[in-house]
Amino acid sequence: DYLHNLASALKREGQLEEAERIYLRALSANRSHQPSYHGLASLYREQGRGAEARELLSGWQGEQPYTPEPFIELAWLEKEQGNLAGAERYLAQALRIRPNDHVAAAQLGQIYEELNQPDRAYALYRRSLYTRWYEPEVEARLSRLERRGSLEETSSNSLIAGPLEPEWTAGATPYLGAATFPARGRPSSASSPPPAPQS
Repeated sequence: DYLHNLASALKREGQLEEAERIYLRALSANRSHQPSYHGLASLYREQGRGAEARELLSGWQGEQPYTPEPFIELAWLEKEQGNLAGAERYLAQALRIRPNDHVAAAQLGQIYEELNQPDRAYALYRRSLYTRWYEPEVEARLSRLERRGSLEETSSNSLIAGPLEPEWTAGATPYLGAATFPARGRPSSASSPPPAPQS
């Protein structure tokens, strides 16, 4: 992580050529380091080098086709370029590889939300929280949909709802911005997990 942190600091300071060089060193040392792929792809995109960003992430996906992270990053790139359908396809693939991936589920939920498909967004947010319960951003989005569902029920008897742990189906179609993607890792020990869901 030292090289990644150094490259990120250089990028923030505007030393883009040096940041690129350090990101590449970080990836030479660890070909699976998602933060360095994301940082370098972001640098390329911000410089108008979208084709190089795609080549970088597609090469990672080709090297490691059985892990969801390259597909999640490719989905991010598609989303940044305004291609929600392409982002959905990559996230669908990520969830086929790892059905309980909370990051892919939350991102796909946001795409559905942007496409005004709140029932599917709701189900995917619940799916993400089922796997990793401590995700404040996802919890906030879920609460907003629940409040919206209550208002719609009052006016039209329609509920925004979804199964607690929905079965994944490809072709369902949205995205937490790069800065707010649910982070991988362990939840804070200061809180205790919610009770197990009842079927």
